Amino acid sequence: MSLAQRVEWQEPTPPETAPPPPSMATRRRWRPAVARQDLVALAVIGLLVSGCGGMGVLYLTAFARLTAQGARLVDLDSRAGAVGSSNVVLLGEVTKLTRRDRVEREGPRLGLVALPPADTHRLRLSAAPVAAPTRPVSHTTRFERAVAD
Repeated sequence: MSLAQRVEWQEPTPPETAPPPPSMATRRRWRPAVARQDLVALAVIGLLVSGCGGMGVLYLTAFARLTAQGARLVDLDSRAGAVGSSNVVLLGEVTKLTRRDRVEREGPRLGLVALPPADTHRLRLSAAPVAAPTRPVSHTTRFERAVAD
């Protein structure tokens, strides 16, 4: 076995010339024309999706508020019904307690005395004013009075 190898001489070949780096005009030419249209389409789709999402959020917010107002309305309606029924009960008690026969029966126990009709006086109020103004009220302004003088 030999460690040496046979080497043959070859003429050096000139290095291959690399193409020049692409300029901006060349880069634009290399880019496909549909790329810009694709970006516009993606932007439009993105705007539509975000607009629909925004409208969905607004709809859900309004629906939640409407539901809360409906629940509050139902609560207030039930409370109004309870107050109305208690008012009816109280009105019945007032009617029962102010009946004439009960007042005549319970009056002496409470120290009330019945007056004879001769001691009762009725007041009659007229529609005339209680006190007439001393001078007529003028509805003119100071400027109008100054011009009139």
